[in-house]
Amino acid sequence: MIFVFGSELTDISLLASYVHLRYVDLSGNNLRDVSALNSLSHLLTIELSNNKLTGAAVPSNLPYLQTASFASNRIQSLAGISHPVLESLNINRKLTLTYA
Repeated sequence: MIFVFGSELTDISLLASYVHLRYVDLSGNNLRDVSALNSLSHLLTIELSNNKLTGAAVPSNLPYLQTASFASNRIQSLAGISHPVLESLNINRKLTLTYA
């Protein structure tokens, strides 16, 4: 579990080596790229609200990912949001999609 809230982070490449993380909360930073999370194959939950992300693609190599939040970002495209076990996807403060 890692929580780094409101620390003005712009680079999270260091996290790529922590492959067994299950919960990651990086909300309230200045992230534009979260591709380092692609190697975290045990992730259950990612919280990326209040960053500077323009896309909400969920990597397919995260087989256990159940919850993802991209609220209050600059999401311009929903391309890449299809995931076999994703139960909840928050892309905006006013809209939360829940898959049954």
